[in-house]
Amino acid sequence: MRIEEYKDRYPAELSGGQQQRVAIARTLAPNPKILLMDEPLSNLDAKLRNDMRAELKRLHLTTGSTFVYVTHDQSEAMTLSTKVALIKLGVLQQYCPPLELYGEPANTFCADFMGNPSMNFVNCHGHKDGNTIILDSKKFECRFTPNDPIDIPEQSEYVLGIRPEFVKICDDGLEAVVISSLPSGMETTLSLAVDDITLAAVAFGSVDFKMDSTVKFNFEGNRYVLFDKASTNKLTLGSLEIIR
Repeated sequence: MRIEEYKDRYPAELSGGQQQRVAIARTLAPNPKILLMDEPLSNLDAKLRNDMRAELKRLHLTTGSTFVYVTHDQSEAMTLSTKVALIKLGVLQQYCPPLELYGEPANTFCADFMGNPSMNFVNCHGHKDGNTIILDSKKFECRFTPNDPIDIPEQSEYVLGIRPEFVKICDDGLEAVVISSLPSGMETTLSLAVDDITLAAVAFGSVDFKMDSTVKFNFEGNRYVLFDKASTNKLTLGSLEIIR
């Protein structure tokens, strides 16, 4: 727990984060079969929190104990869990492995909660075109091809879910204005405006973009999520092609 140097201090002489590490160590000491943890890392600084996540994950594997871990931090849920139970107002929304929750969210609430930056949601009117759906957002039009065959109504209202990493900056595509650029070294998080539609995007590598500059983007991948607008439930996953 990296608190050996504090072993001669009284509890009142420890900081909140140090006290929290003592509590974790005390909980783990008798090798319990089940551990109930309620935001155990919330008072730690960012670097120590990351280190403790790795330590807790290692302990989970080596002890063979069951960890029931409550957190509002989505990155903790993603990195630590074998399964996530996502609850809204006391109602279970989805229970599955974290990567499944990220890639195949059951509804827009689950999709919005998991991921940083969050999934983009674009309201679209859709109509059937063979085995595909033409989605019209009023600002751009796309062809959505389901990965698996589904019963597609002739016309309906949808919400198209687009993960930021699927929005690719390129030389040819739709034009957008850069309204925010946040480089972190390994990647840059962007906010792009297509008229009144704002899309989050991720550009990988050490790059930066000027504010209010114009860039072009396209969509790549086949993990776009189509939600029913009325129920907000997931309908299917598929690929996307810009028509105009």
